[in-house]
Amino acid sequence: MVQLQRSTKFTGICFLIYITYGIFVFFILPMLMPDPVTMQRNQLNLQMQKFGNLSNYTLATEGTPVRSLFVTFKGSGAIEFLDNLSSQPGCYHHFAPLIGNKRRIDKEEVALKALNELVALFNCDYSQSGRMLDVGSRARIFRYFYGHQRSICMTYSRDICWNRDTLTGVCKVYPFINMSVYNLGLKYLAMLLKREDLNIRIVFLVRDPRGTMYSRYNQVWCTGDPNCEDPRFLCKDMVDEYKIAEELRQKYPTRFRIIRFEELTTRPLQNSMDLFKFYGLPIHIDAEELEKEKKQTGSLRAMVATEDASLNNNVNLPFQWLDDLNPDQIKLVQNACSEAMRLWGYRQFESWRNSTQAAASFNPVVQPAPLSV
Repeated sequence: MVQLQRSTKFTGICFLIYITYGIFVFFILPMLMPDPVTMQRNQLNLQMQKFGNLSNYTLATEGTPVRSLFVTFKGSGAIEFLDNLSSQPGCYHHFAPLIGNKRRIDKEEVALKALNELVALFNCDYSQSGRMLDVGSRARIFRYFYGHQRSICMTYSRDICWNRDTLTGVCKVYPFINMSVYNLGLKYLAMLLKREDLNIRIVFLVRDPRGTMYSRYNQVWCTGDPNCEDPRFLCKDMVDEYKIAEELRQKYPTRFRIIRFEELTTRPLQNSMDLFKFYGLPIHIDAEELEKEKKQTGSLRAMVATEDASLNNNVNLPFQWLDDLNPDQIKLVQNACSEAMRLWGYRQFESWRNSTQAAASFNPVVQPAPLSV
């Protein structure tokens, strides 16, 4: 009987502790915590102390942010770079803001509407982005990369962290606003370069179409979509983009830049640092890792195969298609993409009799890179 009373008393104490803990965590603690905008501002002030007063660069203080745009094709494999970009001090990253559009936008009416949304987001205005928030908040990769949602949504409720006023307030305290877009072409994005109020800088990344198609094979987001699975659509867009990129490179030499995925991933730290400088961003890269990378020598293909090149987890991806695609798959892409490959500096693979041995020494990349000067 005594033992039963002790057990009942112990259970009651545990229950009381549990209730007290619940009240503290779910009711008292939220009241003690600052709102997410204040929290982000305080964290940012600590992070950016060494850079001095940046009030001239934040929309919250009526300044003008440093704005940048990263443009590529779906499946181009630039995730590692975007991860570095979004983690740079003071950066607010609008990742895939057109995620609500499953296919690449080619209708002018839809493209112009999308362009207006991008301009609004560069000004931290979410009034046109309901579709983005609805689709994006349910996509894991979007939640990981977009803005600072990864940390905010771990601390605050979903209703608070995805609230438009919260997003606007957080975005406005950041001095460096960047964006990555994969489903709208340079034909329309070039219009942003004309906007003096944005003073935007654009980096356009292109990849060997064989590598891009390799990255798309058997992916849930691509399977069943002819525009994604058929290399003819990709390579037509690559040809169109080359012609526009050529004009933009001449017209905006200090605000428009091109890089191939193969160069970016072979020396990811050095090339990322160069792109950050081009964007006007502060650089936060491990100096020791950069020094290791500089010691690499040899051809682009050879450097990717070296042990030091494993500094980037995705460094083998540029040429992985040579090992994993069968001859028929490679021929399918090459037949559809001969002009795009010629323009962007990629060699045709033709050694079919001893393809395994030939692939080991084959360098698909022509140097120098087109439009690099």
